[in-house]
Amino acid sequence: MATPNTGSTNYNVVQLDGQVFTVNAVSATVMLRDPNGDILWANGPTVPTAGTAGYAVSSLFSATGILWQNAGTRLSALFKPISNPQ
Repeated sequence: MATPNTGSTNYNVVQLDGQVFTVNAVSATVMLRDPNGDILWANGPTVPTAGTAGYAVSSLFSATGILWQNAGTRLSALFKPISNPQ
């Protein structure tokens, strides 16, 4: 039987978050992070600016009724829209 991890780290797991995070003056609610701590899914009022670090490759960001995907790298994000508002 597996025992719970009582340590303070979350290495090698996808992390559920839900915390507000601010990068380059853009505030976002982070929903998921990857094992490296990079954001996988977040939402907020505006899309992160190009060159922002901390978003995983292909991560998703929801803003202004549009779903955006990081086409850049984890060190330099470049969000592009992948859905249109209805």
